Amino acid sequence: MNRIKDFFKSKAFYIAFGTGILAFSGLLLVYNYSDNRQGLKQEQVIDLNQPAQVTEEEFTPAESHGVLTGDEIDANGVNGTYVDEVKEGNQEADKPPVATVTDADDSEEEVEEEVVSVSSDYAENTSDPASEYSYNGEQSLAWPLNGDVILPYSMDTTVYYATLEAYKCNPGMLIAGNEGTNVVSAFDGVVESVVEDKEHGTIVKVNMGNGYICSYGQLMNLCVVEGDHVVLGQTLGELAPVTSYYTEEGTHLYFEMTKDGQPVNPIIYIQ
Repeated sequence: MNRIKDFFKSKAFYIAFGTGILAFSGLLLVYNYSDNRQGLKQEQVIDLNQPAQVTEEEFTPAESHGVLTGDEIDANGVNGTYVDEVKEGNQEADKPPVATVTDADDSEEEVEEEVVSVSSDYAENTSDPASEYSYNGEQSLAWPLNGDVILPYSMDTTVYYATLEAYKCNPGMLIAGNEGTNVVSAFDGVVESVVEDKEHGTIVKVNMGNGYICSYGQLMNLCVVEGDHVVLGQTLGELAPVTSYYTEEGTHLYFEMTKDGQPVNPIIYIQ
């Protein structure tokens, strides 16, 4: 017993020091525990004067009853979350209507009718005006002008051109006549074109069908225009003064006939 008393007397300082450390540690633990609880309480307190903070993950516009615009989201305290489009109504109302089979069939029939109508109109507007004419090369042509042939058709050999002082082939024939004399159509047809030519002056081309076309050159005072339908013997115009290519040959009608674009001898077809 005396030994124990002697030990505490000799070690009193160390015992007191250790006890103080233990007491200080205990107080420090108690203080930290109390401070942590106070912090938790402060975090749980809601300041009604501050807007609620909502994160992007918590804010799900698709689950809400409506989609907010950027201004509305800011008013509710959502930072950095904006919706570009505002959609109203449920998804069923936004779905496009589904056409029934009957409607599709009716639509297809209407489209087919429109296509047929357009095709028919196009065919009528683009049909060849000469298709109603059917000259076959066997019917006789009328003389477009009463007069002598002063320069015959000649594609196999050359003929002499007095004004040009040259020999060359002639795809038509020159029929002499007086200035102002009427020139008539050699057969029924449609006026395909009216053109101006340096060598043959004003030329009227009449399509007689089946690839046959007659050209009447050196004309003036025309009685027809492009697209006119003419009949055999109908006046096309009058003989004009000749061009500078034929001053020596004198006033005449240049009469040319082609089959599918190739010259043929018109004298063969004239009665």
